[in-house]
Amino acid sequence: MNMYLHELKAYRKSTIIWSLVFMGIIAMLLSFLPSIKDQGDVFIKALKDYPEYLRKALGLDAFDLKNSDSFFNFTNFFSITFIYLTLCGAIQAMNFGTGIVSKETRDKTADFLMTKPVSRIKILSAKLLAVLTSLIITNLFFVAATFLLAPVFTDEKIDHPKILMAMLTIFYLQLIFLSVGTFISVIYSNMKSVLAISLSTVFTFYFIGMFIEIFDETVMRYFRPFKYFDYQYMAMTVEYEWQLIVLTAIIVITLITASFVIYQKKDIQAV
Repeated sequence: MNMYLHELKAYRKSTIIWSLVFMGIIAMLLSFLPSIKDQGDVFIKALKDYPEYLRKALGLDAFDLKNSDSFFNFTNFFSITFIYLTLCGAIQAMNFGTGIVSKETRDKTADFLMTKPVSRIKILSAKLLAVLTSLIITNLFFVAATFLLAPVFTDEKIDHPKILMAMLTIFYLQLIFLSVGTFISVIYSNMKSVLAISLSTVFTFYFIGMFIEIFDETVMRYFRPFKYFDYQYMAMTVEYEWQLIVLTAIIVITLITASFVIYQKKDIQAV
């Protein structure tokens, strides 16, 4: 418990910063909605001029571009801008994951930690629990900010279940990138730049997803985690694609289990 609280305290500043980032982004995006609605026809015309492959890459091919009023309702607007929030969530989780073990080597405190009468399983468990707590806190602030700010910028009736389902997918995506980051951190703990690895990994997966979206390869969808939780599908069915939920669980459990196994046997670099 002491180790968990120590780690949680270490992530306190990052948790506050990321919470403010999420709240700032959602406030900025929602503030655009009234002006975009007023000039809806202009935006629709511009979107129609986009090449078909670009509309697919941006996830706009599922929307009706004939009516600006229906296109720019709150639910559709939220789904279009949702990618920016998922990117931020993925970067946050990946950043936490890659630093979960490597920071001990980087700060030259790993050998001191290993001398304590605590198993490596407990050490890694405490670190993961602290990171999960930080992610949950960030998402709670994000959800609260969305529901509080939405009535300020639109007079539409908000479909809270659909919006909440969408926002929960950020946390599911974060679990994937947290497990990926943790695995990388365990096998390559002496990394010089956590942020560089985090950004390159997240954007690589994102651009791979865009490329696959253009060619509409159904089988390849399993290689694009950003599309595991399709907002348009949720908006129509009010449910998740459960086969992808299962795949998410398999990925997370496999990578976290592998991280524990490797960390137990890993040689820790001394000062």
